[in-house]
Amino acid sequence: MAGHEIDDRPGARAELLCFLVATAAASRSLTHEWRVDHVVESCRIWLARHAVVMHWLERRQNRAVGLASCPARSA
Repeated sequence: MAGHEIDDRPGARAELLCFLVATAAASRSLTHEWRVDHVVESCRIWLARHAVVMHWLERRQNRAVGLASCPARSA
């Protein structure tokens, strides 16, 4: 399913980020731990639902930035 580039839709990056944060918060609420294993799937779901495409390298870079800002896990 081809769609518009994410930057062609105003506010799309912010909407995607909000969706990913809400998904992570819901996961935290249910599991009582910060999990990031669902980020790629959640991103794909949002992109497909909104008929938006994002280059895979951009997604990879955005994920790396998101992981860097996650709170440190306790040992």
